[in-house]
Amino acid sequence: MERGIRRYCVGDLVFGLELSAPYSFMEYSEPVMERIRSAAAGILAPVLPTRAGDEVPTRTFVRSRDELTPETTSFSVDLSQYEPFRTGDGTGEELFCLRVAPDFPLPDPSEETLIFDVTDTLPSYRACSRGEETVFRFLTASGSTAAVLTISADFSSGIFIPVAREGHLPPGKAFLFYLNMALMVMYTYNASLLGALLVHASVICHGEGAHLFLGKSGTGKSTHSRLWLENVEGSGLLNDDNPVLRFVDGKLWVYGTPWSGKTPCYRNTSRRVSSIVNLSQAPFNAVRPVKGIPAYSFLLSSVSSVRWDRKVMDSLTSVLSRIAMEVPCYRMDCLPDADAAMTCCRVVESNESNEQ
Repeated sequence: MERGIRRYCVGDLVFGLELSAPYSFMEYSEPVMERIRSAAAGILAPVLPTRAGDEVPTRTFVRSRDELTPETTSFSVDLSQYEPFRTGDGTGEELFCLRVAPDFPLPDPSEETLIFDVTDTLPSYRACSRGEETVFRFLTASGSTAAVLTISADFSSGIFIPVAREGHLPPGKAFLFYLNMALMVMYTYNASLLGALLVHASVICHGEGAHLFLGKSGTGKSTHSRLWLENVEGSGLLNDDNPVLRFVDGKLWVYGTPWSGKTPCYRNTSRRVSSIVNLSQAPFNAVRPVKGIPAYSFLLSSVSSVRWDRKVMDSLTSVLSRIAMEVPCYRMDCLPDADAAMTCCRVVESNESNEQ
């Protein structure tokens, strides 16, 4: 069966993706390639964070059917959000490789033992053990299985199996949502062991550094980032949902990724972390520094992790403890107004200047 393989580098960690026929990597027209080249160079994209209630934009660099090439078929998979991170064969050892294999037999559910299930997010999924393997079943809104991910015992390889309906495989566009989730799961498993963490946050670049905004779903992370963009001169969006954190030469850095939630911001760039701010809605604007256990607590709740694997949790705990003690962390009570952004900027950047 015909196959194609591409490699990507996210957070300075390389992984591979293999597609088997009938699926293939989409080829891109020049307007799309121009956006990809710009994002690959880390150039600021003309995109604002998508807030709750906003119309959700297209999540790839292909903006209309008019931008598709003549070679595009229904089984062409639009992975343009990954293209800014594409790398060659000689750029480091692969962290993992995920193979999309429509011909692979589906695992028997009776052989699986439930680890946990998630029903309050999209896509819903179940994580199970099967011998030494881990199996993720991604579910449709009606609860049927849309795709299955099996992960090897050492996390280094995965098989992604799109589920056929009435004898027909889903087109590339239909399973891309689940494929993105599978790649994030594989990345989380492997990167955590190397001290690189995928965190749920919106990230603003300002000057030479970056500020991460954390908080519970619906708190207003994207809204707060947008307020910075509109009111703090020189600010730019690095990522709006799932950046990567890791220490490099004793300093914490944040990296753009192919995963940015509803906001199509896929910049291949990185910045030293200046501050991490945990947001809470309030009828006033106030910022206060936190350290140690309080900082560790809100950091832990925002990190994607494999909490049932002891090796992963040991690594994650070590990194989060270091962040909580060494990196400026804050709690902010805030309104969704311009003063919130100005107040946050004034406090965190004045504290940064005092520490330098």
